[in-house]
Amino acid sequence: MENLLEEILGCTICKAHLLLGVNPILAAHKSSKIILIGQAPG
Repeated sequence: MENLLEEILGCTICKAHLLLGVNPILAAHKSSKIILIGQAPG
């Protein structure tokens, strides 16, 4: 889970389309089965 969270935070796939840059926001616990991910501001 820790590697997945690091990969999500380091993602830049949509960087060219984001005027304010990449700023992923996520909420998860290491035992979570669901991860909430968003882009701020979004």
